[in-house]
Amino acid sequence: MCSLICYISKDIMTLSEALSKMKNTSQNGYALLYGRTECVLAELKAGKLVNHTDDCTITDVYEARVFTKNWELRWLEDSRIAVLTEAEEEILEGEWDKNKYTVETDENHYMLWGKGAGVFTNGWGGVSSARIGTIPLPFEVQANRYVQLNTREYFSNDYPCGNFAVFDERLISLEVKRDD
Repeated sequence: MCSLICYISKDIMTLSEALSKMKNTSQNGYALLYGRTECVLAELKAGKLVNHTDDCTITDVYEARVFTKNWELRWLEDSRIAVLTEAEEEILEGEWDKNKYTVETDENHYMLWGKGAGVFTNGWGGVSSARIGTIPLPFEVQANRYVQLNTREYFSNDYPCGNFAVFDERLISLEVKRDD
């Protein structure tokens, strides 16, 4: 059993404003940025999002999931922000609603589509397949390797029906794996 803490912003804010509310900006991570025409992976460095062109200027982003090994920030255009963490210390600045849940956890993994495509620009590499093209990633992915998205599922039985169910899932990290 562990505690999952969910912070909900009291105000609507931009993604940049939401990231500026994080107290520990030295922790690096990743972001999935969903636009109307594409989904892009960005790297979180010192509180700023960068992509393979060193310039994360996707103007039509309507949803973002920014994550480190300790927290996940969920941003939705014209909505309030949610931050999930297991950390007991305050990780945000400003006024936030805070809810704490007692949950059980399980590690989970998803494979990104495609095989390693090596390094192609600014130290970024990627995975590629004929069906979807190349997904740029902030690290080299050698041939015959793939990338795994690691998550943590949170289970609870705090439902009126009494069933034990997945309460939420938090993105944790990206990891290069061998194709065995």
